[in-house]
Amino acid sequence: MGHRKRGAVAALGGAVAILAASLTSAVAQAPRDTILILDASGSMWGRVIGKPKVEAAREAVRDLIGGLNPATRLGIVAYGHRQAADCRDIETVLPLSPLDRARAIAAANRLSPKGKTPITASLEEAARQIDPARGGTIVLVTDGIETCGADPCAAAAALKSRNANLAVHVVGFDIPNRADRARIACIAERTGGTFVPADNARELASALNRTVQAPPQPVAARRTIALRATDGGRPVADAVFSIRRGDDGAVVAEGVSGPVTLAPGGYRVLAGTAGRSGAVNAQVAAATAEIVVPLVSTVPKATIVPPPGPLVATGRVDVTWTGPKAEGDYIAFVKPDGSAGEERQYAYAGDGSPARLRVPGEPGRYELRYIHPPGGGQALARVPVEVVAPSATLDVPAEAIAASEITIGWTGPGAEEDWIGVAEPSALPGDYGTGWTALGAARTVTLRMPAAPGAYEIRYVSGLDPRVLALKPIRIVAAQAVLEASGTAMAGSMLTVTHRGPSNGGTFVGIVKPADRPGDYINGAWANASDERIVLHVPGEPGTYELRYVLEGSEGHTIIARRPLTVTPAAAGLRAPDRAAKGETIRVEATGPGGAGDFVTIVEPSAEPGAYTDYFTFTESPAADLKVPDQPGAYEIRYVSQAPLTGDVVVARRRLMVE
Repeated sequence: MGHRKRGAVAALGGAVAILAASLTSAVAQAPRDTILILDASGSMWGRVIGKPKVEAAREAVRDLIGGLNPATRLGIVAYGHRQAADCRDIETVLPLSPLDRARAIAAANRLSPKGKTPITASLEEAARQIDPARGGTIVLVTDGIETCGADPCAAAAALKSRNANLAVHVVGFDIPNRADRARIACIAERTGGTFVPADNARELASALNRTVQAPPQPVAARRTIALRATDGGRPVADAVFSIRRGDDGAVVAEGVSGPVTLAPGGYRVLAGTAGRSGAVNAQVAAATAEIVVPLVSTVPKATIVPPPGPLVATGRVDVTWTGPKAEGDYIAFVKPDGSAGEERQYAYAGDGSPARLRVPGEPGRYELRYIHPPGGGQALARVPVEVVAPSATLDVPAEAIAASEITIGWTGPGAEEDWIGVAEPSALPGDYGTGWTALGAARTVTLRMPAAPGAYEIRYVSGLDPRVLALKPIRIVAAQAVLEASGTAMAGSMLTVTHRGPSNGGTFVGIVKPADRPGDYINGAWANASDERIVLHVPGEPGTYELRYVLEGSEGHTIIARRPLTVTPAAAGLRAPDRAAKGETIRVEATGPGGAGDFVTIVEPSAEPGAYTDYFTFTESPAADLKVPDQPGAYEIRYVSQAPLTGDVVVARRRLMVE
């Protein structure tokens, strides 16, 4: 007969458990007042590892809030979540108050990215809520730089001067460009905070935890340093400068021409003009007032071949160029005034020509520039380009059955952030909770429809804005199903069910209690509805149940057919000798529920219900030979039912004396 294999319950949500474990540490001392500043600008619709950044941020914030010290006072400030191009779009969505986890999570979940990145004004809004006498922490989560013309680094220093007990920690989410990282890392440096880059969802969760727990650090005294370039000893007025830290090469400033504010330490300062460049290593100390860079080298030439235009926003373009290909050189889209967009679109020259660049998501006039950091961050070449709004089309049927999966044809830019979704007509452009799918190389997608009938829209959404580029109405009609099965069944038995109705990967037929919710199920008592004839394991507890046909739509579950079911008590019988010699084999015959996993065995009377020695499973045969234990004494022959809800239950037992 062999050994019996026992099932084990699979561990649920392994990745979530790992993430939660990393976020549940508590601070022994009284926690500092904390305000989260959450980026809800348009670029948060960009994807990291197939998931919108906004969704990754929501998950990380939910886990963070769940692990906060209960004594924490928490507030949330958001920007960019109400207007597409409004630098005043800043709101305290949760005033600083005693921790209410449900309220805080709900406030974060409501944010739908739309607008710009007013980091400076958001810092000032958050700082106003922190009592200087009490002190506190601001944690800024952003995937881009300031896009509203202000200087967040200077603002951070001013806030610190007014509130010495304030620290601002910064999490830079999916910001690969070193110059852009420097533009936000300085916020932390000037307030005694910590800057932590995060390139994916797991790193974001870890970074949030680290910053919330990080204690304030002393702020090094900073000095305003003049920058001056010379050529043959003569001052050069039109030079631009790039500054990197000497210890790790991190970019501190790029393409600047006026004085800069630097902390004490070593730096590499590079300068350039249209014809000459130079670099020096400089040590900033208490007495340092100026850094002079002699221009000693000839600036190399570069060219950019104008791409055929106009360019479609959010798309890709191959840019052919020539240039020095020096370390750090890159080709980028910039606005005519020289400023970068919220999400810098660039490619490093080291990757070769042509350079494949992402076209900005906002239509308008731009320049393509070859940027040369060794020459101070100046542009060695530039060409004007025009970016126009993208367009898209959809091929959608006029009608579909609830929860069915339909194939949709599309044309459009196919950007990595773009998606096609089904939404109620009143839904905002960025709302994708009703159901959505990312785009791939194929020009068709499969999308699951809602389970609730009604009028909906299929939308092609440009994820960088987000904007609806195309939409088609669709009517969802109710799904119908039929269930055929006996109205009574013995506890722990197997029930054959015949059904007719729609099916998708999540549609199921199951046995549940009448008061259970549409998506509820009893483990072991349900099956996917892909086959018209299925067999369900009846729960082991007698009582009143319901057989259901449950349709899974894009937004949840809907019951489309139900049938009452009465479960009667389990009954079983055993035929076998009353006595047997030790070690001999006896014949045992059984009757019973016949559920999957039911077995017959010989054990001591005190053994647990799931215990067994030699055994046979009832579903394989209702009768078999069993080996009697080798030790004399009193034993039991048992019929054990394994049923949903109850597990191992001894349904019948018969005494056996082993001599």
